Formats: sequence, C-alpha cells, structure tokens
Amino acid sequence: AFLKMLISKNDLYQLGGAASLGRIGRETKTSVYVSGKGQFYPKGEFYKKALSIRGAAADVLEAFRALRGSLRFVNLIFPASAIGAFIGAGGENIQELQKAGAQIDLRDKHRNPGGEIQVDVLGPDDAVEQVVRWALDYQEGLKEAADAFGRFSFVDYSNRDLSMHSEIQVVITKEQAKQIIGKGGQTVKRLIDEFGVDFENNENPDQAGQTILRIRGTCGDVHACHQRLMERFIQDTPSSDRPSSSK
Repeated sequence: AFLKMLISKNDLYQLGGAASLGRIGRETKTSVYVSGKGQFYPKGEFYKKALSIRGAAADVLEAFRALRGSLRFVNLIFPASAIGAFIGAGGENIQELQKAGAQIDLRDKHRNPGGEIQVDVLGPDDAVEQVVRWALDYQEGLKEAADAFGRFSFVDYSNRDLSMHSEIQVVITKEQAKQIIGKGGQTVKRLIDEFGVDFENNENPDQAGQTILRIRGTCGDVHACHQRLMERFIQDTPSSDRPSSSK
C-alpha cells in the first residue's frame, strides 16, 4: 500500500531531515521517500515537498503515526480516480469521517480522472487516522488503485531562481478562457489565491477566436500555475515562457 502526503521544509527540519525518515522506514519496515533538493509538489507558492510511504498497510499506518507528531497540517494526496469512493454515495463516507472529528478540504475535486487531489485534513489524531485508514483499505486487493496511489509528482525547481519574476503566455480559445475565469470569476480568483500570480487576458490579433493569456509572478508560482492550467483546461496549445528580471 502507498500513502502520499506533502510536508514543508520546516516539517522536514522538525522531523530531523532525510536521515530521520530513513530511521522511521527501518523501524516500521516501510520505504519512506521524500523528493530531493529543489523538487516540490506543483501546488504553488508554499513549495511543499512530496513524501511517499510504501509497505504493508499496517506498517504504513505506523510510519504515518511516527511522522504525524511533527506535522502542523496533514496534506494527503489521493488520485482523482479514488475521490468518488472517498466521498461516497450522497457524501455518506466523507460525512462519517467528519462526524468522527475530521475537517476535510478537497482541493480541485472537479479535476479530470488521472490527476491528483490534495486532501487537507485537520482534527484529533484518531479522526485523521481514520482518513489514512480509508486510503489504505481502499487499495487492498485493487492493483489499479494501489498503482494510482503510488504515482509520485513533483516539479524540479533546482535550476530556477524562485524569486525571479516570470511571465508565461498561452494561446487559448475563448471557450478555454471562459472555463479558466469561471462563473463570476470564481475559478480565476481561486487560482490567484492559491498561486499568488496575476492574469491578463487579451484577444489574439493574429487569430480570430483565440485569446492570449499571460500569467505573471515569481518563477516557481508561474510555472506551477501554468502546469495546473495545462492539466485541467488546456491541451495542445502553444505557449512561450518569458522570464523577466527580478524586482
């Protein structure tokens, strides 16, 4: 079984670094892997590292317990294909978890299957553990589910100056622009809040029916936001990456 989660650089420091993760893995008979230097989960300005625990379900749970005490927040990563089962018919499953005391926030829950969903969990240890147990139980006997939980995502920023301001231009259709903006501008507002970037949308003077979307901000935020747009809204559209000098 697999369990994927996010940890901040401060979380990793509080745990005692990669050496402590190795010790936890040995003590619990699991493999604990954290993304390397400059490699962060593609979710914006907080630059959290991706951590994966692999092993027998009971051992993975023990490894999670060993990590839990040093984590201020528990940010789990579920495959999008598992979210329907996690919510349950009529929301029954997630409501039961919430009754146990877990506060659960699903980010990007409308993303296409094949992607990943960030599942933020707050609450007492036993309530948070129930969410982890669900993820481990769900994988039991389902190879496709285990494979989906085991996929590992991160963006390598090691060769980028994250403080440098950058701009990416993407040529999109007007329909794609409407989807990105969302009803009442709610979708683009969420993107701005999450990634801390600015958007500018202008008609493409060279092609009727198309617009040019400009994403501006610090380098890491711009690239992470661009990746999100490509995964969720945009396919096979040309883009240009034009970094500008840091401000």
